[in-house]
Amino acid sequence: RLRRPLVRPRPPGHHHDGPPVRAPSQGEPLPVVRQQPGAICRPIRKRKTNFVRQNISLTDTKNANMRNIIDIILALMVLIAMVISYFFYGDSQSSSEYEDLFMHDANLDSLKTLVVEYGDLEAYSDLETGLIHQSPTFVFDILPYSLYMANKYHYIDAYYRVYLCLRNFHPSGNLDSLDTETKELALVYLKKAADNGLSGAVEELQQLTSEAKNN
Repeated sequence: RLRRPLVRPRPPGHHHDGPPVRAPSQGEPLPVVRQQPGAICRPIRKRKTNFVRQNISLTDTKNANMRNIIDIILALMVLIAMVISYFFYGDSQSSSEYEDLFMHDANLDSLKTLVVEYGDLEAYSDLETGLIHQSPTFVFDILPYSLYMANKYHYIDAYYRVYLCLRNFHPSGNLDSLDTETKELALVYLKKAADNGLSGAVEELQQLTSEAKNN
């Protein structure tokens, strides 16, 4: 009885009709594949890296957007700081004379020292200007220094400043609202300023004299 040769089943999709291909053993060189005559050798095309390029472009876009957001936040912070500084410090620094005085870090304490120890007229003027714009209790702060400059150094402007401080001591700013002794003291310093030719004091004294005659 003739035996039928044993045929091994081929895996699906296998269309190799030639002789069986034997895998090279370890150390054996790989077989050389010879190109058939007339066959066209096409170069292997590399896949495009569109996915990598898209990721790079998305990263650049995110970084640009983040920088824009940071710039907007910084601009808003600067704007808020400017608004706050305007509302809190705009009115108190409206005078150019006050700005010039304190831009050079003039210290009120040092000005007071110059007034008391040396009778410095320029320091007294700077102190007067600084207190007007800085202190809400200007009348109380400048009065002792004005008395000192008037009594010891006979400074004409200090005479008139003493009068104004005493007159404005009352909230109404009216001389008749003061008690008799304070009113008389204010008039004494007003007359001293007028006698030394201070124009503002002369006009003030003439007005008070005229009102007293009419009453």
